Amino acid sequence: IGACYQFPQVSKIDQNELNDYALFTLWVEDLVRSMNTEVVVEGSPMEASGLFVSNHISWLDTIVFNHLRPVGFIARHDLEEWPLLGTFTKRMGSIYINRTNKFEAYRSIPYLEERLRQGGSVHLFPESTTSVGAEVLPFFPMFYEAAVRVGVPVQPVALKYTDEFGRLLPEPAFIDDDSFIDTLER
Repeated sequence: IGACYQFPQVSKIDQNELNDYALFTLWVEDLVRSMNTEVVVEGSPMEASGLFVSNHISWLDTIVFNHLRPVGFIARHDLEEWPLLGTFTKRMGSIYINRTNKFEAYRSIPYLEERLRQGGSVHLFPESTTSVGAEVLPFFPMFYEAAVRVGVPVQPVALKYTDEFGRLLPEPAFIDDDSFIDTLER
């Protein structure tokens, strides 16, 4: 990834997203393995591009979902400034929104529409917060409007982290006053 930035004319880093690079896909696969995460999919994920919606537990969710399919995310506006994660989410084609102001959030819908029109898939966490994952919190459906306007399908997804016996694992949850490092250590 560093080489892409050192040689931008060769790598076309300014014209491509990270998901366009096979090396990034391999890195995401390795990261999922490094986080001791086994991904199990039940049901049939849609094959077409569209809007994916799910509950939200941790920053690890974005890695897991990107492991399954190249996807951009609707992300909170301050994530863009986070070290490492901000760079990656930006280069994955994520759309940043200010959730503290409904008007600002609504103004980001055209960006989502454009991404969907271009054939990109986007993942949305409509709970607008994270939880341990014991239950799904109420969804705020404002961004579904973009999928309706563009005419793309919406795929609901339920996410949970469990041990080998199916018991819920709270360790991956990024909640309350947790820092990135707190969650990473767990």
